[in-house]
Amino acid sequence: MARPTPLAELATLRHCWQQWVRMVALVASRHSLRRRGAEEAYRALHRQLLACCRCVAQQETDPEQRRFYESLGELAKPWLTLHILAQTERKIVADLLDCCYRTEKQLCGRRWLPRLPRWFLLPAASLAAAGAFFLLPGLGRLVAPVVSWLLSIVHTLSLLYGSTTAGQRLLAAGIVLVLTAMLAVLHARLS
Repeated sequence: MARPTPLAELATLRHCWQQWVRMVALVASRHSLRRRGAEEAYRALHRQLLACCRCVAQQETDPEQRRFYESLGELAKPWLTLHILAQTERKIVADLLDCCYRTEKQLCGRRWLPRLPRWFLLPAASLAAAGAFFLLPGLGRLVAPVVSWLLSIVHTLSLLYGSTTAGQRLLAAGIVLVLTAMLAVLHARLS
């Protein structure tokens, strides 16, 4: 059996690293990983990742690159199981994930994007649905009343804006700013 080429082993390392970072991200977001076989799959991925790090590091001729690949293994080495990751303090896992993202950028030449927050899904789905209505032929007639209603609201708001004084606008902006700050503090305390 022929030995894999260094490029193939590097591609395998990149793939394993990305999968491992996704698992760390799921744990960091407190996503439940209790499905059957998750622990075994994680352990197998972890073993494969460490083996790839050792293999690529041994084949590397540049000492700086060799140290980089060895450091990947050292970063992943302590996290033997999902249980260990899940029981670790949240701040430590968040720091680990941040380090993983930086390392992934070096390894893969790009940064893996984290999962979109759940609150983003509803507006994105609504926007996609609205776009589909406009793009599909014949459905524009159904959407026209909704668009005219939205435009009338915008027109009403612009008339309200024009009839207020600068002090009233400043007060309204202050209220919006205070409410936004309160929501940000609440979100920070809950996370």
